[in-house]
Amino acid sequence: MARPASFSGEAALCSGFLLQCSLYLEMQPHLFVTDRAKVSFIISLLSGRALQWAEALWTAQSPQIHSLEGFVKHFREVFGQSTTE
Repeated sequence: MARPASFSGEAALCSGFLLQCSLYLEMQPHLFVTDRAKVSFIISLLSGRALQWAEALWTAQSPQIHSLEGFVKHFREVFGQSTTE
């Protein structure tokens, strides 16, 4: 299975990026045993402003980097498309 393409923060691509990451993680559970390993993998695919955002979380040792669910929720809040237009 191919690695997901990198993500730079474009809202229209957020859901697709997270879906591809989810599928990749699901297909290779032996490589990503902990939530932190899963979050680290997702961060490794980020670039641009998305990487800057993740770097701030990582440097601050934010609780979100220890929980895949928390990280993805926060990721969607920051980069997902707003439905209140």
